[in-house]
Amino acid sequence: MSENRYSTNKIEIKVAKLYLFFLPFRMIMPFEWLQQVIGPLANYFDLLFHLFGLALWFRNEGGFYFNPINRPLYKQLKYSIIYLNISSVVMACVMYAIYGNYYGHSPFWGIVPMILFYFHYLFMFLYNIRVFTLLDYKTMVNTIAKTCTALLILGYLQVGAMLGPLAGVYDVFAQVFGGLVTSENLFKLSLTGTEGAAAGSLLGVFVWPFLLARILHGDKRSTYELILWLIPLYFTHSSTAMLLFVLDFCLFLYLMNKHSLNRGAFVRKILSFASVAGIAILLISMSNLITDDVAEELNYLLFEKASDSDNGSTAARSVPFIIGMGCFKEMPILGVGNGLQGYFFDKYFPIEFLNYPSMDFFYDKRHDGIGNGGTFFSGYFSGYGIIGIIVLIGIIINIRKTYLNRKNNLGVFREMFIIGAICIIPNGFQGDFYSLYYIWFVLSIPFMFFSQDEISN
Repeated sequence: MSENRYSTNKIEIKVAKLYLFFLPFRMIMPFEWLQQVIGPLANYFDLLFHLFGLALWFRNEGGFYFNPINRPLYKQLKYSIIYLNISSVVMACVMYAIYGNYYGHSPFWGIVPMILFYFHYLFMFLYNIRVFTLLDYKTMVNTIAKTCTALLILGYLQVGAMLGPLAGVYDVFAQVFGGLVTSENLFKLSLTGTEGAAAGSLLGVFVWPFLLARILHGDKRSTYELILWLIPLYFTHSSTAMLLFVLDFCLFLYLMNKHSLNRGAFVRKILSFASVAGIAILLISMSNLITDDVAEELNYLLFEKASDSDNGSTAARSVPFIIGMGCFKEMPILGVGNGLQGYFFDKYFPIEFLNYPSMDFFYDKRHDGIGNGGTFFSGYFSGYGIIGIIVLIGIIINIRKTYLNRKNNLGVFREMFIIGAICIIPNGFQGDFYSLYYIWFVLSIPFMFFSQDEISN
């Protein structure tokens, strides 16, 4: 049992298990109407378990109380987010004084979504701390393992739908469950996301780091499960997924080498893994699942797409970064206020991208509201400036310090955190983290603490 586990409320524990299992699942059918009310805050089904769990915690304990060992880090996060949101309010006043409204939109209304998102991030950390005290180590590992298996089954169901034979079965499942892309729009395997890149982020940050961490701790089943992901990985047709898989595996090799006391055993493990993976790839290439030009496509996704200015996806990821850096140049100290980057959209939009695929839609959205930078880091850097970067560095230092103090009491979550947290960085340059519970779970891992007996049993 975890040394700071202090609740035996059965309902609260069941809610915590459901929260953990559904971390990567989008809002299901009966509750999709919430997206019309609170927008992206309701993108993921875990919102319901999150809110219900917080209510149960408050009722059972008379407040949001947790072990004092977690308070310094959580306190820093709380005051940092309060500062960032106050900074946006101040900059809304500045922007209104200088520029007035933006296409009829008030800057004070423009910052509201990002203020809500950042407080949402804080409450994710808060509830994750509670989950870590409600569930023992074995329960957490087994629950996440079930989540990964469920995603693998979904992945193969989507592969079957993309190839044709399982399209009908998949569409029935997608309609009943909700939150899934239908087969007619399933051009890239998306899992519970909306596109191949979303599936790549989920796999690279959450699923593969967990499986690789379990392999490092001697779980053979995770080795076979990881290999089974090779086919769904290909069908994502996503450079994000491909690159994150390579990064995950490189980090895995580094950790395996670092923690292996027997170099001979290390070499044998690598050869064994490579042999099984090689056989799997050979069988895949001999089948009809993948066409003959797979090598060319993989080469493009891994090495050429990121620098291909003619690719619409590359352009869509470049534009927010270019605009964000333009905003940063305008007001580098405090930033322009997160949610107010639209004031400089027209000024810094790279016109050479205007006629690229989907760019007309992206460009026209400038009139729909003020908007942020479009990706986490471009929005953060441009919104909060140098002082915001200093705040972020302080949080990272404290998270790292907390992790180092507890790394021997994390079990498989130690390696999952190292691999997953590093893979979050490239994700932050190609998308935002709105309501992505699985990302904030990985970042919350330093709040965990399990006894050695609990880990070893």
